[in-house]
Formats: sequence, structure tokens, C-alpha cells
Amino acid sequence: MTIFLPESLKVFVEQQVASGKYANAEQYLGALVEADQKQKSKEHIEALIQEGLDSGPATEMTSQDWEQIRREGLVRVRGNRS
Repeated sequence: MTIFLPESLKVFVEQQVASGKYANAEQYLGALVEADQKQKSKEHIEALIQEGLDSGPATEMTSQDWEQIRREGLVRVRGNRS
């Protein structure tokens, strides 16, 4: 992969490498991509949590609820084997 940066960003990357925290520009850019990936995962999890909170008041799980979850899980597992 080849990446072209404006001179100001190239200088910034070089400064980050010169700080000693990164061995080279590839390592610095890799760290940026990894940090972005983690941030996107965090945002996704937060959205799922908010969706759960917005879904209504919490109710106690019944034995029927757990049985339904087991049945759905078995269907999914069996479906992945075919």
C-alpha cells in the first residue's frame, strides 16, 4: 500500500517517529488505524447498549424466555453446520 500525504502531515508523522514512540512511519500509521478500529468497535457497543436501554423497561427472565433462547441458539448452531 502506498500512501501520499501533504507535506504538513508527512512532517507530523516524522515528528511522531522521531519522538521514539514508533520505530517507523508504518508503525505509527498502523497504530492510528488500530486506534480507529477500537473506537469504531466502542461506538458500536455503545449503540447496542443504548438500543437495549431504549427497548423498554427491564423485565425478569422467565424459564420460558430461557427455553426460547436455547431453542434459537440450537437452530443457529445447526444452521451453521450445513
